[in-house]
Amino acid sequence: MPTSGLRSIAKPSVHVRLVRNHDGGILLDIQNHRCLSLTTEAAFVWDLLNSGYSLQETAIHLAENTHVTPQEASREMLVFIDALKKLELLQTVSPKHQPAYRQFLVRSIHLFSRIIDQWARWRCAGPVWLFARASALLLIFDLLNLRKNFIELFYFVREWPLSGRPPVPNAIHRVITAINYACVFYPKWVRCLQRSAAITCLLRTMGIPAQMVIGAQTVPFSTHAWAEVDGRIIDERADDPRTPLILERL
Repeated sequence: MPTSGLRSIAKPSVHVRLVRNHDGGILLDIQNHRCLSLTTEAAFVWDLLNSGYSLQETAIHLAENTHVTPQEASREMLVFIDALKKLELLQTVSPKHQPAYRQFLVRSIHLFSRIIDQWARWRCAGPVWLFARASALLLIFDLLNLRKNFIELFYFVREWPLSGRPPVPNAIHRVITAINYACVFYPKWVRCLQRSAAITCLLRTMGIPAQMVIGAQTVPFSTHAWAEVDGRIIDERADDPRTPLILERL
């Protein structure tokens, strides 16, 4: 059994998501805006690699699952891994961690938001406050370059704290209105990713457990983001039936 090329660990890229379907699966490369179809066996291999299995361990499981000889499974593994490398779908090196100063900035922003929430508990629901905070979030996304960095935006939204205060009446409508005005007056075009992230963070500040959802359509390839509360889309601009594949819920 040729194991010389199977002793390392191949880790899938953090920018790639596998969405299962009846044919096997679809790889969605968010960073490079492309999608690739996988057979059932290829999707099985991807899941194993994503779970941390070494190439040799994956080849053994592949042989058991497909009822082929270990030698055949090894050859197929090497061909598949080589194709993934050429398509830049694997991490060739360990992923870089977020610099310490950026971690400090993000945590400081979260802490500052909590302080404002406690200091102006009821004022934060006013239209001026909401507009100011919506505009500030859009600016923060630009200053931290989160417009182009999906992974950092992912952690920024996921770790945004949920306020323990009871929601004020019409909180969702107030937040959406504030975001709409902030997008109109913001000097740059606001994409759906920024918009949904800002809506999610503001709603959590208001005590509403909102989620940012990222979806995609495969033909033609495009990604889309929106905000949900209790599984219901609350952003009137995001109700797009062309994005049935859900990639992430934050």
